[in-house]
Amino acid sequence: MKNNLLMRFLGWFSIGFVALVALWFMLAPYYNQVVFFSANAVFHLDDPLIAEVDQEQGVWLAYQVNGSQRYPVFEFDKYGTFFNIVLLLGLMLAAPGLTWLQKSWRSGVALLVLASLHTIFVVVQIKAQFINAGLMIPGSAEEAYAFNWLAVLMGTLGEQLLPLMIVGLLTWKTWLSAFQQAATQARKVQDATCTCGSGKKFKHCCGKEKQPASLPLAIANILKRGSLKSGH
Repeated sequence: MKNNLLMRFLGWFSIGFVALVALWFMLAPYYNQVVFFSANAVFHLDDPLIAEVDQEQGVWLAYQVNGSQRYPVFEFDKYGTFFNIVLLLGLMLAAPGLTWLQKSWRSGVALLVLASLHTIFVVVQIKAQFINAGLMIPGSAEEAYAFNWLAVLMGTLGEQLLPLMIVGLLTWKTWLSAFQQAATQARKVQDATCTCGSGKKFKHCCGKEKQPASLPLAIANILKRGSLKSGH
């Protein structure tokens, strides 16, 4: 039963993932613009720095603008950097034990959380690059170290761990309930009367697992067969 649960999950996840990938290639540029706009508006990168998004040969760049001068400080793939949003939504939509309405609002919450983290990721990466390039003077050495450490940490977690952590927090109870129900159903099947007509319980009849022979017994059988062949 647990295997069936996992197979259904993998089936729905595969279907959803393929559909979301196709959708992502259409929506990714707009999502990137929303993230950068939010980073600019919430964290005030335009005071005294400003982050712009510019598309150039399939690569998106963040710039620090100082008069007429532009400095490329943060380069990322417009499709790949935030691709973990596809993994997040695929896992949410395939989660067991939830109605489509429940999946929808939980996916919305998960998307909002991940988008917020993407916004923070952009701010941290840009400011870390500014500090390292000497375009921004940190308040202290600790601040510079903190931004660089956060940039590395969020870059590492952002690939796959963040979606898994968010989905886990939102669906762990439903997963636990689904596994418990599967275990209960499996016990009912094992305790039911066997369909072969023997009158025994299924687990004591056709459902009984065949135990492998012990190692000493297996060795003894091999030696016995060898002695019989040599005797002939």
